[in-house]
Amino acid sequence: HTPLQASKEDYEALSNIELHRERVYAAMIRSLDRGVGRVMQALKTNGIDENTLVMFTSDNGGAGYIGLPDVNEPYRGWKITLFEGGIRVPFLARWPARLPAGETFDAPVHHFDMYATAAAAAGADLPIDRVMDGVDLTAYITGIDTSQAPHEYLFFRSGAAQAVRDGRWKLMVSAPEGQPRKEWLFDLSAEGEWRDLLAQQPDIAARLRAGVAELHVESELRRASSHAPGHHGLGDAAVLDRLAAGDGHGTELGPPLDGAARPERRVARQDAQHRRYTRHRGGGAVGGDGQARRGAVVARLLRRAALGRGEARGGHA
Repeated sequence: HTPLQASKEDYEALSNIELHRERVYAAMIRSLDRGVGRVMQALKTNGIDENTLVMFTSDNGGAGYIGLPDVNEPYRGWKITLFEGGIRVPFLARWPARLPAGETFDAPVHHFDMYATAAAAAGADLPIDRVMDGVDLTAYITGIDTSQAPHEYLFFRSGAAQAVRDGRWKLMVSAPEGQPRKEWLFDLSAEGEWRDLLAQQPDIAARLRAGVAELHVESELRRASSHAPGHHGLGDAAVLDRLAAGDGHGTELGPPLDGAARPERRVARQDAQHRRYTRHRGGGAVGGDGQARRGAVVARLLRRAALGRGEARGGHA
């Protein structure tokens, strides 16, 4: 992280690196490596390294302002962008008692999977009063579950910028308020983010666009539901009304969801969420917003978001 600073000892140990800034950066990595080594040695000294799960990753890609133009090669972009250079990071795990050494798992995963994986490793239960997006990666890494990837889609958002990707394709969206919406489609298995294929692959773009629209509905629903019984209230009736009308915050949600591919497991998850909502809905009202009315809105939204007002279909378009 900035500022780029290193000890004199680490800097002088890398005299083979000619450029000063690269040498400082490499010296920082040397210090980090030494620190990680101390942690690993402590685990070994205490006799717990074989059955301890250690995960190593980064919060984002390298920043453009550090003055190292090649730091994220071969990926495009920097920290604070949704290009792969900003969001694709190293992710390593070590657990000798459970995980095979030297294996590479290629399917896209996310930092939120760390929590579910750590909880499973510790034998802790995940919360059941909300949808958890993370999954335990152990079964996938060990090959126990080879039937599907951990996630059909991964979503990213930063202000007016959004991105969604599956195993191969990535749609990026820029939609600042009051400005024209722009989109780009990239094939991450071929030329990466250097060639926009939006015009050549309209069906793939439509599928990913529908995923972004569904996420928007689901996110607004979660926000409006955050004050449900068991939390701190009943939520925002105005938000629920806009969602029920197919609108969130007065903005377009995107194209209709009819005919969009919807994975079966996502439908099942949404149905389970609906059952939890309706199970907690008793009688009574707060501020004139009856729980029965709210439960009906939730049910309608969940089914529309999950099924696209039509038949759910698994797999990719």
